[in-house]
Amino acid sequence: MISPAKINLGLNILYKRQDGFHELKSIFLLIDWGDEIHFEDSENFIFQSEIDPDLPRKEDFESVSERGDISKNILYKTYLKAKTLQPNIKGVKITLKKRIPTGGGLGGGSSNAAQLIKYFFQSRFPLPFNDEFYAYCSNIGADVPFFLIGKSSMVGGIGEKLEIFELPQFSGILAIPPFGINTKDAFISLKKPLQETIVSNDWRYLSSDVKRPLLDGNLSKFHSLIANDFEPFATKLYPELSKLKKSMLEFGMDFVTMSGSGSSFYGLVTNENKIPNIMENLKRSFSEFRFVSFKTQ
Repeated sequence: MISPAKINLGLNILYKRQDGFHELKSIFLLIDWGDEIHFEDSENFIFQSEIDPDLPRKEDFESVSERGDISKNILYKTYLKAKTLQPNIKGVKITLKKRIPTGGGLGGGSSNAAQLIKYFFQSRFPLPFNDEFYAYCSNIGADVPFFLIGKSSMVGGIGEKLEIFELPQFSGILAIPPFGINTKDAFISLKKPLQETIVSNDWRYLSSDVKRPLLDGNLSKFHSLIANDFEPFATKLYPELSKLKKSMLEFGMDFVTMSGSGSSFYGLVTNENKIPNIMENLKRSFSEFRFVSFKTQ
């Protein structure tokens, strides 16, 4: 099965909370591209990984595979967490073909964890997927609840507050650089002040003048309405990302931005027939990058 990647449609970091996390607002979109993951019943936890031969930074995955320290593997952590909820879980054999890069802002680890949670608790040991369950799973990774819901959502809190937000389907191109960005460094760069955490359900941030173009799929207005707070840090650290964004727009993409804390960028188009030509130009101009066409789900 596909363990899908996500992209951020805007990402605003509001402040640093007293618990050390950051309060954020964003829209998360699933795309129809990601890792391949398969599960089988087993007496023990067994993890096997295969790296897409075309993917940059293959070495990133060695440290979390069975050839490295398995305790760092988010799937192993998820397995242990699942057993605290259901001690009857014996084991699982996981086969993962990795395509989503680390340090790319695409949520690959959280997506993998969510698929394992579904494997354990949707049929084998059914549990209600309610707010309490999502809060428990957010301890594995802040994006895990989103991948469990599996639908485009407005996101608040540290990622655990979700409201499904139905948008038109978009077509686009994902640009994966041959380098990643450390999430911790990206947050430090924002220098957001420590602030008392505001406990409130009123976290939705889309005014009508922003929501309407999104619902209409009016890509021409997106640049003036939404932004990613991490993008200035990423483009300063890696100036080639600024060149990439400029080229994606010049080649015909209608909206281009960075996903998450980087380093991946993506572009959306109104006319998907433009994608093959844009893809060809990008591959010729940025040979070290990998480009993937996608549709939002």
